[in-house]
Amino acid sequence: MSTSDSRHGDEEEGWVERLLEEVRREFSGLPVYVGVEEGYVYVKRTAPMDKRQFRKYTEACRRLGFRFDRREERWIKPLEELKAA
Repeated sequence: MSTSDSRHGDEEEGWVERLLEEVRREFSGLPVYVGVEEGYVYVKRTAPMDKRQFRKYTEACRRLGFRFDRREERWIKPLEELKAA
């Protein structure tokens, strides 16, 4: 791998981490985990929430264009869609 290829990989990783930080800010103060898996960004509850917190959580997910994955019980969005936004 050449130096330029390596640098491009670092830039891509940096871009993903910046994107995740932006998404995490949307959920600040809420017990959630934001991660990436198989080309999807996902948001998942990590603890019980009261009604106010749950409303904030679901409204933020919808506003950001995530959809609920019932099988995994988390909100997901393709990474490429977030990249374009």
